[in-house]
Amino acid sequence: MKNLVINDEEFGAITVRFNSRARRIIMRLNTNGSLLITAPHRRYLPDVERFIESSRDRLRTQRIQQKSDMVIFRDGQLIGKHHTLSLLRADVPSVQSRTSESKVLVKYPGWLEAESKEVQDVVTAAVKKALRRQAKLLLPLYVADRAKQRGLGYETVRVNSAKSRWGSCTTNRRISLNLWLLMLPDELIDYVVCHELCHLIHPNHGEEFWQEVASFVPDYLAKRRLLKTYHPLG
Repeated sequence: MKNLVINDEEFGAITVRFNSRARRIIMRLNTNGSLLITAPHRRYLPDVERFIESSRDRLRTQRIQQKSDMVIFRDGQLIGKHHTLSLLRADVPSVQSRTSESKVLVKYPGWLEAESKEVQDVVTAAVKKALRRQAKLLLPLYVADRAKQRGLGYETVRVNSAKSRWGSCTTNRRISLNLWLLMLPDELIDYVVCHELCHLIHPNHGEEFWQEVASFVPDYLAKRRLLKTYHPLG
């Protein structure tokens, strides 16, 4: 059965491949940002369309976190938990940004495109600034809430923007969390927080450590696999 292409206003051309051996609808985000969907049969097409709609927020986030030469942020995108990105072509001499309590506003001159490197470099810096503001407020609260449930004590919660890891916990009980966590689904933020709290009890990644993680997050293996599909931008 031939492939079908759905032209989506946000994600562009989405290829739908029908495979009778498939047991369910599977969606994959390719490295170039395009979407490929596999479905068992053509009669599943209405389900495919509903699946796309229900997955938009996750796909936007995954696109942001996906490793590529340049990440593309788009107008109207939710940044973390509190900010909305607004990209505005305006009569300005250069790309400008302003961050308020609820909005990241980037204005760019008419001869540039929103997807251009000149604009996106400024957008990325502004997004990072907004996320850092949010992270300093929210991430310590996430840690405090989970730690209180288990009666765990720690020294401090620090916010960083490392490219290589989502979090860490030192032997002197200082927890560090990546500000880009706020672009992830809440369930993954919770997993990373619980992971680092478990290092207060077991500093290594031995069997007892993972048993402790499982007591916090019973389906931690699924969360761990999903987390590997995202990457902090640094």
